[in-house]
Amino acid sequence: MEKRFDSVKMTREIRDKNRERMKTKSTEEREQFYKKKAAAILNVNEKPPEYNK
Repeated sequence: MEKRFDSVKMTREIRDKNRERMKTKSTEEREQFYKKKAAAILNVNEKPPEYNK
């Protein structure tokens, strides 16, 4: 249980650091980052064809 809380805490810290870093970037850079992030998430969620039966 403690490992789970540690990983949640670490995930939140990383998320917060990224949010702070994004505040200093231009709108175009932020849009580009979030488009890349969305594309990466979609690629991870796609399953190989043999699992789609």
